[in-house]
Amino acid sequence: MVGTKQADGPEDKRLPLDQLVERLEDPSFQSGHQRSVGLRETSVHANPLMLASADPHSAYVEAWRSHAARCPACHQLFEYFGLEVE
Repeated sequence: MVGTKQADGPEDKRLPLDQLVERLEDPSFQSGHQRSVGLRETSVHANPLMLASADPHSAYVEAWRSHAARCPACHQLFEYFGLEVE
């Protein structure tokens, strides 16, 4: 039926936005709901394995391209794999 809500459905576990925003200040809530860290945020240099397998126009290569223009080590990696630097 349209408009009826199940008693144990996932909707029952959802918080209204106002309550969710209030809970963001709670450290125990924060520690239980951390976002996963992306590859770009875990290293100061590009990953050679990722560059070796990435398409030259991939999001990974694009994310590191400007860094490689300023970083001699990453610039060498880009050149080695035949990737353009800005």
